[in-house]
Amino acid sequence: MQCQACETRFSRLETPFARNIFQPVTSGSPLDIPYGDYLLPFLISVLWRNLAVDLAANQEIRNVADGLQRVEESWRNYLLNGTSCEPYNRVHMLCVDMPLAQSPQISEYLARECDATAMYGDSVGLMGYYAKFGRFVAIADFNLQSDAWKNTLVDAAGGTVLPFSIGDSGFVEFLMDRAARFRGYRVDLESRMSPRQREAAIVNIQQLGEKFQTSEQFRTMVRDRIWTESIPKVGRNTLCPCGSGRKHKGVMALSSG
Repeated sequence: MQCQACETRFSRLETPFARNIFQPVTSGSPLDIPYGDYLLPFLISVLWRNLAVDLAANQEIRNVADGLQRVEESWRNYLLNGTSCEPYNRVHMLCVDMPLAQSPQISEYLARECDATAMYGDSVGLMGYYAKFGRFVAIADFNLQSDAWKNTLVDAAGGTVLPFSIGDSGFVEFLMDRAARFRGYRVDLESRMSPRQREAAIVNIQQLGEKFQTSEQFRTMVRDRIWTESIPKVGRNTLCPCGSGRKHKGVMALSSG
């Protein structure tokens, strides 16, 4: 639960984001969208709220909890008191859609899921914090070595949301791992459904009819399933079945809208 003061502050950030960025992107407008100085604090507010929940409930981040506690305090003071949150104010935003057709498909995850987690490596420690809400991704960059990320860094004074590119295989593997986790959650949830719940779900889909078949959920589910069922299973270092002559590395090309 948030206090009334927090809700008022956050609504002042959420409204311009929804009007100027969320609605144009989700309605299919091309990415060439100007933004103001509201965007960075809005994204930090999203990251902070997820991190605060994580610190209270997530056992998986205990090995980096001390560092994340400092981040949480810095973001909280920034949002509530206007103090500087350096060095935790370097934030990237991605507007994602389905991967390009020739890439491994994690369309349902990219287009629909909400997710948040700390990002860290065995050798470098805490690298960042990641929060995804639908087609938008906010990434706090503590030590991501993101020189190969183009058009992703948010300017505190304002700027333009542009199509992005990320030449970072480590981050792509991170996304594919998160998508696999969520796919596992869905499979587990479906396996726990009773016959009555399954029947109700089928009836609900049938009642939606054409509306469901033209929905983004259906679009992403079908694309993921077609990829999974039609692509031959190959090892990481065997030749890719696409005929390029190159070894298969599981590389994914992201679409930015």
